[in-house]
Amino acid sequence: MTTVDTEPGHHRSITTYFRRAFEVAEPDFYRNVLLRLSRADGAIVYLNGKEIYRVNMPDGAVTEDTLATRRLTGLERDVFVPIKIDPADLRHGKNILAAEIHRNSPQCDDIRFDLELLANVAEAGSPPDIAFTGPADGAVFQAGEIVPVQLEALSGNGRIKSVSLYVDGNEVGTEHEAPYAFRWPAGARGAHRLRAVAVDDHQMQSTSFRTVTVVENVPPFVELVNSRSSAMLTEGKAFSISAEASDRNGKVARVEFWVKDMATFTSQAIRVGTSTVAPYTVSIKELKPGHYMLWAIAVNDRGGSTQSLPTHIMINKRE
Repeated sequence: MTTVDTEPGHHRSITTYFRRAFEVAEPDFYRNVLLRLSRADGAIVYLNGKEIYRVNMPDGAVTEDTLATRRLTGLERDVFVPIKIDPADLRHGKNILAAEIHRNSPQCDDIRFDLELLANVAEAGSPPDIAFTGPADGAVFQAGEIVPVQLEALSGNGRIKSVSLYVDGNEVGTEHEAPYAFRWPAGARGAHRLRAVAVDDHQMQSTSFRTVTVVENVPPFVELVNSRSSAMLTEGKAFSISAEASDRNGKVARVEFWVKDMATFTSQAIRVGTSTVAPYTVSIKELKPGHYMLWAIAVNDRGGSTQSLPTHIMINKRE
């Protein structure tokens, strides 16, 4: 990765220019030439001063301030598009390959650019690209829950003919048009292998994988809110602590609040409060002076539990 513009958003350059010289000893030796381009957002590519490819850019003359037609998202930002080049455009000796990459907005925080030039490629065309957009790799689901699966598929030299989803080798379904979305009822407990296959109209295909885990009880989510790490409090004065908690497939039965004296490793954790109604808030008063670690534990209606990240508080002696 190369840093090309570190100015604040409203000062960032719209266009970044790249060029590379290369030598060709015998242009007649090459039967075909293939350029593979990855870019975000718009691009124009030149070979020896001649425009050979334009994508996501308006027609006609462009300047350094010309915006790309639209902002790229998802898989489109990562794929390499194959572009056939006429070998007759190569010169004997020095050749210059140049590209200009245009942002869609001055507020765009990055650009993407990668390019390679290949010659005498044995196989014409490139396989399609496919990627999972959901669920996340390693995601956890509860037995019987419907798992929504979303996929992106692109073909640089044709069109997508079909996208199929398999779980543990069994076909879930096939879609022939975007959006490529599937719903899989979570099966037996344990890890499950998701495999997606994209096939284009040239019968070329690509595969992508994800793993999800099915459990009997998905634990709830819990997070301390309005908590300042290393907060300094006074002995005998009550203070409030709150937590956000939720459960994907049931309800939160209670949120417990715990503290532990940090003075020794052997000190026991103490429950200082419990809340059963959102917003989950308790008032804490009876803590002696010292340094404490404080956290919350959410328990759902099936007995599953999750502990929040802890925070540190200090109780000072009263004046």
